[in-house]
Amino acid sequence: MTDVIVYCYLQFAGLHISPEKSNIYLAGVNNDEAVGLIEVSNMQIESKKAPIAWSKFYDPKSYGGWNLVNMNLWNKAAMLKLLWAIAYKSDRLWVKWVHEYYIKRFTYTTGVQQHVPWKRLIYNNHASPKSKFIVWLAIQNRLATTDRLLKWNVSCRATCSLYDREDESVEHLFFACAYAASIWRRVCLIICVTSSGSTFDQECAIAIAKARGSTRQAKIYTMCFSETIYAVWGQRNNKIFNGKCLDCSQVVKVIIFRVACLCKEDDRHLLVY
Repeated sequence: MTDVIVYCYLQFAGLHISPEKSNIYLAGVNNDEAVGLIEVSNMQIESKKAPIAWSKFYDPKSYGGWNLVNMNLWNKAAMLKLLWAIAYKSDRLWVKWVHEYYIKRFTYTTGVQQHVPWKRLIYNNHASPKSKFIVWLAIQNRLATTDRLLKWNVSCRATCSLYDREDESVEHLFFACAYAASIWRRVCLIICVTSSGSTFDQECAIAIAKARGSTRQAKIYTMCFSETIYAVWGQRNNKIFNGKCLDCSQVVKVIIFRVACLCKEDDRHLLVY
């Protein structure tokens, strides 16, 4: 569109660009517009590396910069100032008006959001941060399982690397996979819990209910659940990238050891077997 405007202007004005006397500088245009402008102007653009980083211009003069205002940061700061006023200065008339006619139940970050039922499973959990992060991804089906990789057109084997009979997915890994199911059953036996879930959603529902509790057994359960998810995912990656994985009994020992290191000393007797 920009090149069309320039062409029309040159035609009506009767002007011609002299390549010998003119330079063309492009900023804030996409590649198609840049190519169009070059064709209209009949000029060649030589790509040159900037002699100094643009961020250097924002530095104070005493630090060798030009003390220019970073408008991007300035704009963000101005928006944050308005959001702060809207959130914490509810006594102001204009803030009340904004709340009444525009915001209501609208959040300041990503729009209308819904509360998730698994919040306590992640944030009221004393398991290791890395295991909670993997559980957080698994619950939202964001782990890079082969069913998702194939949707991204990544060349990989669809079947589970731990149990080479079914296609890999979050539902399969936790805990329809025979390898993972064996590990989780043994962990449940150690903490004297009978696993009644048959699918990942059911196991998550049980873990979410336990996370709402404050008993020692409930806390140990949520920690074991998280560490088991993390351990199974780690063994899956180990099998894919290194061609081997630990025996189920060894993985169980690792899980119990991790939980014992993270739980309170008074609760460790619940892990004795």
